[in-house]
Amino acid sequence: MRTSFHFLLVTLLVFLFTYDRVNAASGDTTTVRVHTATDLTWFGAYTEWGVFPDQSTPWKAITLDFTVGCASGGCSDWDYDVDVELGRPTGVMDSTIASIDTVSTAPLVLDTTWNAPYEVIEWYQVGRMITPYGGYMAQGQYGFSNAWTHEYSWDITDFAPLLVDSIPIRIFYHGWSSGFSGTCDFTFVEGRPQREVLGIQNVWSGGNYSDFAQFDAAHTPERTINLPAGTQEAELKVIVTGHGQSGEFTPIDYGVFAQNGIEIGREEIWDTTCSMASIYPQGGTWIYPRANWCPGEDVPVHTFDLTPYIEQGPSGPFVRADIDFQDYTPTDGANYSIASQVVAFEASLRHYDLVVVDIIAPSQAERNTRWNPTCGSPIIEVKNNGSEILTYLKVEYGVKVGESWFYEWEGSLAPGVTEEIMLPTFDWEGIVGDGSDTFFVHFSRPNRLVEQFPYDNYASTPVELTDNYIDGNINVKFQPNNQPQENSYLVRNAAGDTILHMPSFTSSNVNNQYLTLNPGCYEFIFTDQDQALLGGEGGDGLSWWVNLQNNLETSGYVEFRATAGNSMLKRFQSDFGGGFRYFFTVGQGMTSLPNEWPPFPPSLPPVTEVEHFGETYYRVNDSVYISENRVVVSQNGLVGIEDLQGNMIQAYPNPAKDVLYLESSLEAASRQWSLVNNLGQVVREGLANAGRQEINVKSLTEGMYVLRLEGKDNVSEIKVLIE
Repeated sequence: MRTSFHFLLVTLLVFLFTYDRVNAASGDTTTVRVHTATDLTWFGAYTEWGVFPDQSTPWKAITLDFTVGCASGGCSDWDYDVDVELGRPTGVMDSTIASIDTVSTAPLVLDTTWNAPYEVIEWYQVGRMITPYGGYMAQGQYGFSNAWTHEYSWDITDFAPLLVDSIPIRIFYHGWSSGFSGTCDFTFVEGRPQREVLGIQNVWSGGNYSDFAQFDAAHTPERTINLPAGTQEAELKVIVTGHGQSGEFTPIDYGVFAQNGIEIGREEIWDTTCSMASIYPQGGTWIYPRANWCPGEDVPVHTFDLTPYIEQGPSGPFVRADIDFQDYTPTDGANYSIASQVVAFEASLRHYDLVVVDIIAPSQAERNTRWNPTCGSPIIEVKNNGSEILTYLKVEYGVKVGESWFYEWEGSLAPGVTEEIMLPTFDWEGIVGDGSDTFFVHFSRPNRLVEQFPYDNYASTPVELTDNYIDGNINVKFQPNNQPQENSYLVRNAAGDTILHMPSFTSSNVNNQYLTLNPGCYEFIFTDQDQALLGGEGGDGLSWWVNLQNNLETSGYVEFRATAGNSMLKRFQSDFGGGFRYFFTVGQGMTSLPNEWPPFPPSLPPVTEVEHFGETYYRVNDSVYISENRVVVSQNGLVGIEDLQGNMIQAYPNPAKDVLYLESSLEAASRQWSLVNNLGQVVREGLANAGRQEINVKSLTEGMYVLRLEGKDNVSEIKVLIE
């Protein structure tokens, strides 16, 4: 039985419309462009002012798409770091000296001429990327040209307070030759944010490193960071890359600590994935592991939760934090470029909020070239943007009109964390790939309940066809270089079954493997693993200029040829780094899966719409009521819901491990407390006492809970984390 895509689409639109009645503007988008292919031709700052929306509209999400291309004069053949920064005018005026003339020497009298005064700008770095070695773009080789572009996408929602009215946007280019270009596109999604940002402040920045003591004293000392009144959550963001010969090629780590030396988290400043960069081949030493960066890729932002370490002082909340780099002695120059901010938030708003971060496959985005085009399993990156641990998701996906496929994901995804989900493959038959076919994915029913902000849990992308071979008689012809022990390959079908596996080869001998493939989708996976490479990590392909120039390796190749007649079907790029994947079909275009039908939609608890004081709620499990901005757990309907926004209870410690203490400012008489898990189940309950009350939580499962205090005509609740 096939499910009607039209019916499901209408159902989805009706569902979205009901949410629009709560907040008609939720999900609307506003875009702002600042910098349009701005030439980055020499080391320094390139600044343009942008006009952004005022503060009258709340933004649920803000994304910066940063597009890099060649400068008008062509691309540079070197890898440079590029920082994108938001400017905050401080209101402080300053000036610089234009000239100094000596009027007299005895006494000394100077005539100083000052340049025009200017307003001091504080800069906040929101993203960093490394340019690729652009020689092939400049020379028009290997399919590249000066028209080449590559897009990087960064979630900058937490910088919302800075993106107001007219502000400067700076691209800082650390290059010493021309050049590249940069374009900044900001997208604002309307709706209340998951966490209202109360403040953001820069903390540490880096520089030269000779040893731990010198670097720590100059750049990363312990700091006491004052937070705005009302701060309930806080987070540290860190971008760090190593430069200079030792800084670039020495793997070290750093730790983030709270008061009394409590370690919050630790990250290694080392990236071993450069040989699988999305931009390949490149003319430089792009395959080497490096200190948290790869040529052509963006730099990760590491986050550390400071919420459990917030303290209260006479002047308000504060947090004591420290960042310590590993102690080592560089044998050559080393420096570390750091950008870090502490962000202060109100408490999280939504319990259940899903975001489709990316459709990795199928995709036409350059950042996903290693996986595409595909005829196999879709790969989706999802973020748990809610405050509850995510244990279940309903996934609907497909391409063909009139047919949807379903998958039930189960796992444990913590708040704020993203995960790649590989969906079961589906029926691709009939797809023509002319731009009219679109793959879509829709996430819903988190933890079998209701998604609170359904405007960013759906995404779609055009489908690109794979290579197709009518005849399934194919010869995999492989000529190894002089290091055949580095190579292996396999061929598998759409069901994941291995058709051919070749784990080893003999040097300089041509290897022919003849396949007879039935109609269907297949994947060819070729790997190169070079233990002699820097750090013993990554691969150098079958032909790399460094190896050829230094007589370290010879050249090899791999091809698909027709068994009959030996004609060339496909010759693969030999400079591919650590490996490549190649999807192809056999038969008449995209083919169907044998004996496979779309599964039925999963059976889930029904959702009932309820109106209360002009707000739409969805009732699930007979006791859980969910609206766009609230989750209410009640056994007696929506009693006292109008009082939920003002919490009148305190719970501590939070997180709790063995014992949780409850205190209330309300009269205790006739009041009932209950502790409810994320499925709406009451796991502890009792009558409230006056003053402080002890609740034993030692045997409870780790996760987020709701502590509720109910009276005759009002309710108060607070979220608590059990560790």
